[in-house]
Amino acid sequence: MYGATVKNGTVQSEKDITSGRAYPVFRKIWPFREYFSSLPDKDMLVSIGGAYEIYPPFQPEVSEKKRNARGPMESALFPSTRYDSIFGIVRETRFQRWRRERREAREARGSLWTRFKRRVWGDLQDICLGVGFGCLVYYVYYDYVVLGLSLGILGMVAGLLDFLVRKRSVLMTKVLSFLSFGSYFFYNGYVYF
Repeated sequence: MYGATVKNGTVQSEKDITSGRAYPVFRKIWPFREYFSSLPDKDMLVSIGGAYEIYPPFQPEVSEKKRNARGPMESALFPSTRYDSIFGIVRETRFQRWRRERREAREARGSLWTRFKRRVWGDLQDICLGVGFGCLVYYVYYDYVVLGLSLGILGMVAGLLDFLVRKRSVLMTKVLSFLSFGSYFFYNGYVYF
């Protein structure tokens, strides 16, 4: 580890910190001069003042009037520090944050047509599976009670399939239609047959 004391562009001392001896540090610092020049602390770069060929990056002078051109209300809403732009801090009000989060959520969901296209095929598969399974149970057992129970269970399974496997919200009309058809067939089979 090496250390150097620089004051107003003049090197005061250079030494190897581990041994405490005087050591020329220029060879060690010179390859990294561009990295040192890009440090955000302008006061430090001014105090180095060109030693080791470390210069602050050139920036045109901005008049004080231009920099404080914001109105008094805007500066009260967004108290900022001089390092906000360096660290990527974006100051916004609660309402602006709420609008931004809402817009991002809407963009992530997609339009109504894309959501419909994503969802319709899985729901059609569930409905076709339910109708096919119901016909199979009815033709095998020829009993409305068993058909009603199987449709009710299939409604629950379709809801769990949406929730657990497909990781999306349950389409309640599909689940309720299976349950209502199941209860209808169960009631008719139990009472009339």
